[in-house]
Amino acid sequence: MARTNVCPMYDPPAEPAMYAFSYTVPAGARLAGGFMVAGSGEASEKAGEAYRDRIVALHDNSPEGLACKVDYVLETMLLRLAGLGFEWPDANSAQIYTVQNIGHLVGPMMAARGIAPAGLCWHYARPPVEGLDFEMDVHGAAADGLITP
Repeated sequence: MARTNVCPMYDPPAEPAMYAFSYTVPAGARLAGGFMVAGSGEASEKAGEAYRDRIVALHDNSPEGLACKVDYVLETMLLRLAGLGFEWPDANSAQIYTVQNIGHLVGPMMAARGIAPAGLCWHYARPPVEGLDFEMDVHGAAADGLITP
């Protein structure tokens, strides 16, 4: 997964810890085609406004507010994927980070779009920025696990 600085709601680690890491290999190597897209929360990346003013549906955790947050993040991730030449079906892992109840959004907003056909991993953790409620990252690994020559 791309994040290492989320805030678990329950049983947080006693000290900073790394859950996983990714690495790349030179183009033309035996395993090509993987990607890692950095996490994004529901804050616009436009410059000029205070960060707090760029948060989508700030403090609105109603079903509608959460839908706006999730939609914004999904669109941001899709743009990042496209910038790398990929689409949702190319992602074999999608990680979400929220303590909000988004269960009602997983089917119509994520599964229906073809997000992470291999599954979605929901970490019951807060994004690392105060005011954010939903964050996501995705990756498409050419291979997971130990790679030997």
